[in-house]
Amino acid sequence: MFNTVLFLWFSSLLGAAAAFITQVILARQLGPEDYGTFAAILAVVASVAPLAGFGVGAFWLKIFGLEGWRGMRWIRPSLSFSTLSTFGIITIILLWGFLGPHDKNSAILFCIMSVYVVGNAIIEPVGACYQLEERYVSFSVLQIMRNVLRLIFAGSLALIFGNNLTPVTVAISFMGVTAFIAIAGLAPIGRMLRGEILLKGHIDTRQDSRKLLPKCEPGIVAVAREAWPFGIAAAVHLATLQTSVVLLKYMAGDSVAGIYNVAVVIMIAITLLPSVIYQKYLLPKLHRWVNHDFSMLYEVYVKGNRIMVFLGLSSMAAVLVFSPFAINLLFGAPYAEASKLLQILALGIPVRFVSIAMDTMLVLQDNIRWKVRCMLAGGLCNLILSLFLIPAYGAAGAAVAMVISDFVLLLLFYSCVRMFVFGKNR
Repeated sequence: MFNTVLFLWFSSLLGAAAAFITQVILARQLGPEDYGTFAAILAVVASVAPLAGFGVGAFWLKIFGLEGWRGMRWIRPSLSFSTLSTFGIITIILLWGFLGPHDKNSAILFCIMSVYVVGNAIIEPVGACYQLEERYVSFSVLQIMRNVLRLIFAGSLALIFGNNLTPVTVAISFMGVTAFIAIAGLAPIGRMLRGEILLKGHIDTRQDSRKLLPKCEPGIVAVAREAWPFGIAAAVHLATLQTSVVLLKYMAGDSVAGIYNVAVVIMIAITLLPSVIYQKYLLPKLHRWVNHDFSMLYEVYVKGNRIMVFLGLSSMAAVLVFSPFAINLLFGAPYAEASKLLQILALGIPVRFVSIAMDTMLVLQDNIRWKVRCMLAGGLCNLILSLFLIPAYGAAGAAVAMVISDFVLLLLFYSCVRMFVFGKNR
């Protein structure tokens, strides 16, 4: 287990480092205003991207954990549903880009960046397939490929265009990365459609499952009914992370949004470790344990929370000490204000670490709907506080709103886990 987690963490760290360096390059070359414009539009698109596919990958982890090989009957209708929802989300992004309160360049950026959701719709089910097969090397390559390619493109563009680099040029390069991912995902998707998943942890009843397919294959409506909470949960999670960046763009200007986004990017990188442990390594196993080994599930829950508290406090201390030096070194003097924002956000790091452990438990069985309710409440809290605090305190108000909403969300997660996951066994 330790070696696998270490490998996943290292590969995820590599992908996060590539994404982080890409943001550093773009922030330096574009400047606070253009970088703020690009970051805010990317935040909007990334927030709705999980709705392209509506959580099909996460749903597969649940349904295969419950049904084993019989879960093969869900693959074809799931992919059909993912395709339809992807085109729907692209249409919504295009409408917002051209009908929203944007200038011409922003509208063009929305149009180009709408293709981003295609990559997300492909990566999610292919990644779930690799998780189910416990092919962690393939899963890691898939996860880091987009970020590494973006880094290569961003570095090349910086060398070619220098200070003349524009957000539109960057967006076009990102679109090229998405096209590459789409082509690379065709082979694994074809393998899924042929039923060639090598499912781990279950008795092989493949022949029986295939006999059941003509009679029991669900339709697209059934997939939508089962998968929508997973898509909503992922979208709300990203929207909560990016709400402040988007609000700052429209309420305080692109430069302020760009500076604040630097702090957000660092926070995302910091929470990488608990995400790897719970959402990449443990999640398929947790789906099995909740149905077949409940005592193991509870043991992992208790020990995991203790480890997350320790790691969260350690990370918070490191950020409070080193953030001013690190931001000045990486991003330069124009982004010096981001260090103060990061120190405010750092107060919520331990809370985020434990929240990741809690919300993973709410993905199990039919508790995802409680997770969605908690996340909607936490997101609404963040939105309301941001609307009140940003006009008075700017980016610092947005950071305070985020920390408070993180605490609220943790309390909601904890209450739901106690009541609905473990009940009397807590």
